[in-house]
Amino acid sequence: MRRHLISILVLLSLLLALPGAAQAAPPAETLIVRNISLNMVVTDPSSTVDALDALVKGAGGRVDYRTTYEAYYLGDRYNHGQMTLLLPDAAYETLYSQIKAVGQVVGEENTSSEITAQWVDARSQAAFLQGHVDQLERMLASAASTEEKLRVTNDLKDAREALRQQQAVVQSMEDQAAFVTVKLVLRAVEPLPKPTARPREWDPAIPARQASEARDYFFRFMAEGGIWGGVYCLPLLLICLGPVVIIILLVRHFKRKKPGPAAPPEKNV
Repeated sequence: MRRHLISILVLLSLLLALPGAAQAAPPAETLIVRNISLNMVVTDPSSTVDALDALVKGAGGRVDYRTTYEAYYLGDRYNHGQMTLLLPDAAYETLYSQIKAVGQVVGEENTSSEITAQWVDARSQAAFLQGHVDQLERMLASAASTEEKLRVTNDLKDAREALRQQQAVVQSMEDQAAFVTVKLVLRAVEPLPKPTARPREWDPAIPARQASEARDYFFRFMAEGGIWGGVYCLPLLLICLGPVVIIILLVRHFKRKKPGPAAPPEKNV
């Protein structure tokens, strides 16, 4: 009987999760996600990154990413800095004005999107999953047999994991709306000095070493050529040309032994 009851509850959960199965409560607030890309030119990117890090954290914000590096811009090499800042929505305007005041803005892009509907739907699913977990906990407490307890325990484990994941989705949406994300790229005003090539002083040891290495290479080449000729090339020539030479010598020998035509007899006068 309890097995059928569990199956009915699971089926009811799936039906309630369908769109339109339950009327969601009207949203109490509007959630808007704002992102800003900001490019600036500053005197010293490294010190500016440190200053902005302290400024944002002191105002209750977060610094998700920060780095400094060197990169080319229009053929010259510049110091750069890069940061991802999360500014509290309540103090966003003041903080953003202070950030823009540290240098010259050369590029700015603002984007925003409303996620209220997705947030309300995620909260509804989390509330439903919480009720499902509570129901399974009550069923586990009243389970009579060991088999039923194991079955409900497994269902409760899956339900708790689904609830945890859904709560994480809700929290992520709320965090996105609670902060304004600013992706900041900093470039130094002045390029880095170009390295100057220093004239190399003449060192007689260098050509002497090169000549010694060339001599050693020549003698090694000759020695290796002699070894290859005696060990590999000469036996190969004897194997390939030996029979031909023997045949030629035999032919010439037999031609030499063949008698020529007899001379005519001399006439007596």
